[in-house]
Amino acid sequence: MQKWLNAALLALLFSTPLAQANAASSEEALTGECLKYGLEAVKDNPGFQTRLKGLTPERDSIIVERYDAKVGSQHIATQLTATLEDKLGEPLNMLCLLENDAPLYVYFYE
Repeated sequence: MQKWLNAALLALLFSTPLAQANAASSEEALTGECLKYGLEAVKDNPGFQTRLKGLTPERDSIIVERYDAKVGSQHIATQLTATLEDKLGEPLNMLCLLENDAPLYVYFYE
């Protein structure tokens, strides 16, 4: 029993950083999808689209919340928020609603 417990604890110890790294890369991938969706949504505003193209997400600011809800008649499974920064450090916040990890709505705000 003791050997099994030690082996399980060691496996857990070494798998936790890997799981965290996978979660972080998944969050970054979702953020990229939302930003890409946002770029397409503002294609009629070339000035704002140019600003968005120069932004990168702050890795520590990405928050992914999973839940099961409807906004009107649309089912929403994920809400993502992130702070995006340009080369000068000027921030812009992004809110993205997703279903099956596909963006449905993106809102940018300061």
